[in-house]
Amino acid sequence: MMGWKGRLISFHCGMATLILAFIWLFFQTIKNDTPHSAEARAIAQVRHHFMPNYLNAPPPADLPGWRPLTLPHRADNMGHSQGGYYWYVFEVDVPPNSRIDSIYLPRVAANAEVFVNGQLAGLTGPLEGKGTARNWNRPIAILGMPELRKPGTHTVAIQVRIYENFLSGISTIWVGPSQDIRAAWVSRMFNQIGLLIASIALMIGAAVVLLILSLLPPTRRPYLVWLILACVFWVVRSSSFMINDPPLGYENWVRLAQLCLIAFFMVVFYLTIRFCEYPKRHLEKKVLILFLVGTPMLVIAPSTQLFTLVGWFGGVGMIACLWGAGLLIKKGNQLQDLTIHGFAWGMVSLFLLSLNDLLMLAGTLSFNWYFLNQYLGFMLFLALAYFMAYEYARMLREARHFNTNLQIKLSEQALHLQAKHETLQQTEMQKVKLAERQRLMADMHDGLGAHLVSAIHQLRNDAIPRQVILEMLQDGLRDLQLTIDSLEPIENDLSVLVGAFRYRVSPSLNACNIILNWRVAPAIPPLRQLNPQMGLMILRILQEVFTNILKHSKASEVTFQLRQIDQNVELVITDNGIGFDVESTEDGKGEGKGIGNMKHRAHQIGATLEFTSGPNQGTRLRLTLPVEG
Repeated sequence: MMGWKGRLISFHCGMATLILAFIWLFFQTIKNDTPHSAEARAIAQVRHHFMPNYLNAPPPADLPGWRPLTLPHRADNMGHSQGGYYWYVFEVDVPPNSRIDSIYLPRVAANAEVFVNGQLAGLTGPLEGKGTARNWNRPIAILGMPELRKPGTHTVAIQVRIYENFLSGISTIWVGPSQDIRAAWVSRMFNQIGLLIASIALMIGAAVVLLILSLLPPTRRPYLVWLILACVFWVVRSSSFMINDPPLGYENWVRLAQLCLIAFFMVVFYLTIRFCEYPKRHLEKKVLILFLVGTPMLVIAPSTQLFTLVGWFGGVGMIACLWGAGLLIKKGNQLQDLTIHGFAWGMVSLFLLSLNDLLMLAGTLSFNWYFLNQYLGFMLFLALAYFMAYEYARMLREARHFNTNLQIKLSEQALHLQAKHETLQQTEMQKVKLAERQRLMADMHDGLGAHLVSAIHQLRNDAIPRQVILEMLQDGLRDLQLTIDSLEPIENDLSVLVGAFRYRVSPSLNACNIILNWRVAPAIPPLRQLNPQMGLMILRILQEVFTNILKHSKASEVTFQLRQIDQNVELVITDNGIGFDVESTEDGKGEGKGIGNMKHRAHQIGATLEFTSGPNQGTRLRLTLPVEG
């Protein structure tokens, strides 16, 4: 397996190859920025003349002050220039059948007007007034001029607006066929403006995503806020390359753009030293103090000193880039992290691109060349995309770790709750068993026990007939059977409970020649409240009813009905016996207490019990049980 040094060397060789590939691709791209047809000509030798005021037509050729000049021409020295207008004049020899009809200016650091043979052929915008637009980074093409199509020698004069104390000048001029000129203009427009718009859009998107990330806990909000500020500073500064009608006035816009550039360098360097955990933490304060001191200097500095200050701050920023690259390399070696070395390459690239722009500003590089810092947006977007992916991956790892810990805690809590639940279940079962045991003991004491005690008492009396004692014992046995039946699992089904009772009572009815009509509806809803105790109460009520029928009613036929009426289940028992006076029984005037006991039991289980009877009219009982939802 390759060691750290081997991986590091391979990584840097790969990054160097990648950078060289981008440089090669860039040079291949800008080849199309200049015309390549045989008829296209590059105009470098011209005559120029400075005019303090705007003219609507070219000045006379015999006017004193015309001087020869080789293009490209910088009309300022590091931002030091007087305001006014420069005239550039040259001749174009057009042979017969020539296709030359267009003029192409790759760079004009202001607006321009083109005159052919003294007649206005085209312009890029007004050249006078405070609101004059400024096309300093946009290529200009005047296409399809009929004056140039005529054979002969044509005089071309170009008037260029010069802003006082700002970048001014003109690049080499091209003349040629409109097809070739248009292709070159479109290519340079894409390279200088189109790519810039794309990089600005990417940075705005990155800033929006970073803002969303900063609102999602848990995130490193301080770092995200600094990154958002870096995106904003870069977008504002880069916009100055493409906005030709700034909202704040040109001078204020230039100051704001340069201020954002310095702020961008400050944020990048600040984040670098924070990331590398540079031991001298007071250096961070010095960086902030330097920015706070430099800001008013850029705001109040005179125009003649503005670009000089920008150059000084730019130099300090590039030194900071190299220093930051060194810190990143050191940090990457400590952590053996190639990604940090990748960020060091980004710092070196920032240094090189900024050095190119600084040399362009100083006039060291040709005015035909390109400002390259604008292409930094793609590299920044890749870096921010990596950071956002890293931050997202970190949040996912933390979320997984949190979920794992939460799952472990939930599992432990579930086991704890399960143990408690099992303990509570055991306790509840013990309570239920104890309660059921006590209930059974009470039922057996009140039922079977009472019958046995009564039978024993009667046996001691020799005068009591044997049949009476036998009936007492049979009543005790039936009571025991009811208690056992109430314990059978019936799953809240009342029809099962009364079916078991039918099995018990049918032999007694048959012995007395009483016909039993048993009618149970096919769909009796379950009674959720039907427990063994309630079942026993219902069976005792039925037992009492049929005992009265067998002993007192003298009936020959009994009808049993179980049905549902609305939200109730009704149990109705009707006989054709001799009946009785219900009112006298309810008033307590009768001898028996059976009806009172039955109503008491019905009340205990939440049911209602009604009797309808009369002398020689039979008896009808209705027990109503509610169906609980």
